[in-house]
Amino acid sequence: MAYLIMKYLCYLLTGLLLLNACKSKENPKLNQPPGSFTVTATPKNDGSAWQLQWTLATDPDGDAVTYAVVQKDTLAKGLTDTTYVLNYSFPQTAVQGSVVAKDANGARTVVTFSSEAIAPSVAIPDANFEKVLIAMSVDDVQDGFVLKSKVEQVKELNVSQKGIKSLQGIEAFKSLENLNCAGNTLKTLNLSNNTLLKSLECWQTGISELDISKHTALETLDCAYNQIMALDASKNPLLIRLECNSNVIGSLNVSNTKKLERLNCSNNKISMLDISQNTALQELLCGNNLLSNVDFSNKPDLYLIDCRLNKLTAVEITKLSVLRTFNCDNNQLTKLELNNPQLVSLSCNGNQLKTLDADKARNLSFLLCYNNQLTSLNVHECDEIEILDCSDNQLTGLIVVFKEQLRILNCYNNKLAYLELNAQNLESLECYNNQLQVLSLSNYKKIADVKCQRNQLTQFWIDHTPELVNLDFSENKVMNVTFSDSKKLKNLFCYNNWLLEINVSKNPELRFFHSQNNKAVTICVANVETATGNLTKQSGGEYLWKKDTYAEYKICK
Repeated sequence: MAYLIMKYLCYLLTGLLLLNACKSKENPKLNQPPGSFTVTATPKNDGSAWQLQWTLATDPDGDAVTYAVVQKDTLAKGLTDTTYVLNYSFPQTAVQGSVVAKDANGARTVVTFSSEAIAPSVAIPDANFEKVLIAMSVDDVQDGFVLKSKVEQVKELNVSQKGIKSLQGIEAFKSLENLNCAGNTLKTLNLSNNTLLKSLECWQTGISELDISKHTALETLDCAYNQIMALDASKNPLLIRLECNSNVIGSLNVSNTKKLERLNCSNNKISMLDISQNTALQELLCGNNLLSNVDFSNKPDLYLIDCRLNKLTAVEITKLSVLRTFNCDNNQLTKLELNNPQLVSLSCNGNQLKTLDADKARNLSFLLCYNNQLTSLNVHECDEIEILDCSDNQLTGLIVVFKEQLRILNCYNNKLAYLELNAQNLESLECYNNQLQVLSLSNYKKIADVKCQRNQLTQFWIDHTPELVNLDFSENKVMNVTFSDSKKLKNLFCYNNWLLEINVSKNPELRFFHSQNNKAVTICVANVETATGNLTKQSGGEYLWKKDTYAEYKICK
């Protein structure tokens, strides 16, 4: 019996074990995929790279998790990090794809990503600056910003005279080659990021500083009419033209600018100017500074010099064979030697010159040498001269003969005892305040203006001068003169002479006529009533006509 019971229990236990095993096969434990996670995509630089970053995916079964990045094809797999960089040959404005999290048993969780780039922008706080960019189609909305990708392509920018007060944002214009911001009220100008600049115009902007040390490609600079105190152009080897006039510059460095052709640094406070390395210089304007010396040597192409209003005591220009224009007015020169066959214009007024010989500058057209101490002036060989002004000197004689091109001659305020003149195309002569006794202008068909008052003239001829308009030979000793052919004569001053007769009946345009203090008792006119009426009429506080009380207006035959 005991045996049967034991046997039964064995069968029962075996059955239970089999039943439990069957139940285990019917309900096995399932492997679960990694948990959910999030993915973000962020553009880097200009969009040619995107940064993927995702949170950790936790596996419910505690399995290790790896990641794969998919964009059409699998780009990477087996990743254990949670970041990945997508690189492109060209900038991308949007990206999409997926990140796959997988456990050791192959269970997967897929998370897609999709992102659009927000284009980088540049702040343009000045409304007037942004208006110009909109007009150029660089910008489209007045919102204080402009796309960085747009401005980075701009090579030329003209914002001159637009009422702009700030160029903030200009630093993003990295491709800029030509900038004109002149005529605005900027006060400051920082172009340190615009290193490709070739041309810069920033005149009359109110700036007091300008750093061009990084602009090695700069060829043209115009920063005139500002408050700049110092300018260093030594880092600009390609510079061809520099306009920095009308500032307050005390220090100017143009060394290493060997290609410089034009330098205008006039109207500053420069006391020393070193142009020894500027061998290509063609035009130099350095007037109205504090210069006591300038070396013009080794400048074979220099054709224009303006060094007026300085403290120069000597200049050497005889080796400048192509020099055409030279202005050294208002310096302290006591000597000026000329040997310049191409010289056309010479102005040396306001110096201390005692002699001037222009024979070796025979192509001179314009010679201005007034207000010196000249006792000798030689223009014998200057047959092309058109304008000669040697007034306010100490000349006792002047010979100007065979000068067919001469139009204007001023020689007043000298000590001229003789004026030998032969210039039939002369239009204007001012020789007053001298000691001339004889003057003949007969048959000067183009003469329009003559001022020869306050001399000692006893003989004066001015007949056959049809273009004569203004004539003043007052305060002389002339007894007889005729100007009946001067139909255009408007202003006649002949007072304080010895005239025995005066005839203005052939001068219908005459407006001012002053003939007092002469010996004539009869003045021939075309209309007595009109002439008498002119005695009481005024213009600019001056009576139109004046005469001696004993002289009488008459119609003469």
